[in-house]
Amino acid sequence: MRKGHRQSGVALLLVLVVVAIATVVTTAVTWRQHLLLARSENLLFDDQAMRYIRGAEAWAGQILAEEARRNRTDSASDMWAVALPPVPIEGGTISGSLRDLQARFNLNNLAAVEDATRARQETRMRRLLGARELPEDAVEALVDWVDEDSIPRGRGGAEDDYYSRLEPPYLAANAPFGHLTGMVLVRGFGNAGMGRLADAVTVLPGQTPINVNTAPVPVLTLLGLDITQAERAVRERAETPFRSISGFTSRLGIDRGNFDASGLSVDSRYFELTTRVEISGRTVRHFSLLHRLAAGREVVVLQRSQTAF
Repeated sequence: MRKGHRQSGVALLLVLVVVAIATVVTTAVTWRQHLLLARSENLLFDDQAMRYIRGAEAWAGQILAEEARRNRTDSASDMWAVALPPVPIEGGTISGSLRDLQARFNLNNLAAVEDATRARQETRMRRLLGARELPEDAVEALVDWVDEDSIPRGRGGAEDDYYSRLEPPYLAANAPFGHLTGMVLVRGFGNAGMGRLADAVTVLPGQTPINVNTAPVPVLTLLGLDITQAERAVRERAETPFRSISGFTSRLGIDRGNFDASGLSVDSRYFELTTRVEISGRTVRHFSLLHRLAAGREVVVLQRSQTAF
């Protein structure tokens, strides 16, 4: 009798083991199928979204090229400055907007080789740092980050000797910035410093002028204008964009003898396209760095990035 009970118990245990294994296998298969389905849905969404984003880039390129044919200035009164409202697409909507990146100070201007040009850019950056309550000598760390040598500049400078002693250690780039987020690595900045400057600075290839037709008041003041002059400039260009830098200074009554107009422009070559695509409840925001070539008839995409939510 005991033997029979023991055999029955073993048999029941085996059945439970088999059932448990079968349950685990079934769950694993189901979960794998779920992952495969989710992956397929993600790939489909990414493919659809990218098709619409490429279409938005083509739309933006046509507008920028058309504006270059129509006039020689870029301002908020142009077609490119009008945002594209949400437009129905299959399963959702798409919207987009362009902004002039030359309305901001290009950090890579600090990599200028010519001493006078670099000094001018340093002066402008110092003004911005002071206005944002950041140490003005932090500009020296920015210059050290983008210049080619390994010699620290002044009190605020920093090269490999400084960065290699941090935890974790790293080295100075000694090359132009590739993205604005690179600023967080520079001595004296970090996330907080970058956050204070993010609306007034940008990162673009090479040396780029600041467009006085699109620069906001904080950027106009780093050029050496006072608040009154900067606010007047914004009002003046809203009625009629500045056609030249000489027209900019004369309309504002600026004494050219006491104002450095170098590195300024009334037109732009670099723009950022922000595209928002929503399909079946899923949304992606995509950023495209566009470069309108000198001839004005061709626009190329230099960089892409996106956030999904």
